[in-house]
Amino acid sequence: MISRHRTAELLQPHRIDDRASKWVNHAILGLILLNVLAIGLESLPSMRDRWFTEFWYFEIFSVAVFTVEYLARLWSCVELPEYRQLPPFRARIRYALTPMAVIDLLAILPFYISFQVDFDLLFLRILRLLRLLKIARYSPAMNALLEVLRKESEALVASVVVLMMMLVIAASGIHLLEAEAQPEVFGSIPESLWWAIVTLT
Repeated sequence: MISRHRTAELLQPHRIDDRASKWVNHAILGLILLNVLAIGLESLPSMRDRWFTEFWYFEIFSVAVFTVEYLARLWSCVELPEYRQLPPFRARIRYALTPMAVIDLLAILPFYISFQVDFDLLFLRILRLLRLLKIARYSPAMNALLEVLRKESEALVASVVVLMMMLVIAASGIHLLEAEAQPEVFGSIPESLWWAIVTLT
């Protein structure tokens, strides 16, 4: 049986000195990409009808792998340097609340919820796209982007506020100018907002 310390090592991305860790992480990354491809193909009615059983078995296999991965990460996280000083229970709770652990959980949760709650199948299929967010763990570029978003959050919030102000001003302006000529499109400021959003975007 693999030790907890070795499990933590195997699940760490970007360990270029460890061939087994690279293999495990490439396999998980490949499975994530295959899931995105399967979700896209499954949205085609002809593919869904013809390959329904195969898609279902692939979904079960994927959820099984992602569940084992999530539980293994939760079990072995106490070996990571940032959690070693904490008692195991607290370390696991703290790890479970990290953004990547939450994404890992959200990637498998819809499958298990579907057995308990009667969900729209299309909605569940779309929720499976959350698995795409798991790529962030394996991509240095994505990690850099997330770090920039975290560090520049105040500037980004200010930009969003300015953008919202511009949307309201543009919608108000076009409403004043075009309300009489095109009342079905610009009859009110909320109706004009769609034009403002498309134009400013």
